[in-house]
Parts: sequence; structure tokens; C-alpha cells
Amino acid sequence: MQQTGFGSQAALPASGTAMTWSELEAAFAPERLAPYLKHASGDRDLAVALYLWNVALCESLYPLLNLSEITFDSLSSDAKAQLASIQFVDAELARLQGQSAALQTARNAYAKALNAALSALPSSDTIKF
Repeated sequence: MQQTGFGSQAALPASGTAMTWSELEAAFAPERLAPYLKHASGDRDLAVALYLWNVALCESLYPLLNLSEITFDSLSSDAKAQLASIQFVDAELARLQGQSAALQTARNAYAKALNAALSALPSSDTIKF
């Protein structure tokens, strides 16, 4: 990154063009740039560098995404249906695992509260969960 007057310029790795924070602000909504500025703790030079690094990273993934799209397009309708079914089952399993974890957490909290209530009783016979 080079210092130029009051701002900075960071070179895009792929194209070699440079951008300043002012140019980014003019091109994008503040909401899009806010995460970069936040991660950079308000340092605009670092925010520009982070943005340009993210652009370069995304650009590097395009060939892989294009290959995935071509591969998916070449699948038979039966294979696409099987893939959709696997994706549905995976999503449903994740949902159920989340629900199970929430229920287990609730059960543990209820058992702890029950043990606390039982230990407050005068009887020496208590039930533990």
C-alpha cells in the first residue's frame, strides 16, 4: 500500500488498478463498506486493503464455481433429484440436531431446578437426575 497525500492507494492483485477509500465510498453503499471499516478499527487504508483482498479472493474462486455449475448442468435429472434429496435430508438432520440440543438443554435446566427444589425439602431421601 502506498501513501499518497491524505489517502492511500492499494493495488488490486489481479488488475493492478488502485483504489482509494473515497473511490470506494463513491461506488458502494456505506452498508457494504462498514464491515471492512469495522474490521480495520476505522483505519481506511487497512479497510481498502481488506476490501481489495476480498475481491481478489472471490475472483480466484470463479473458475471453481463455473466448473461446479457445468458439472451440475451435466447431471442427469435423476442425479439432480438425488442430490436435492440429500440436501433436503442434510438440512432436516441439522434442524433436528439443533432442536434436540435445545430440548436437552431445557431438560438439563429442569432437572437442575428439580434437584434444587428437592434438596430444599426436609426429607433425606432425594431424587437425583
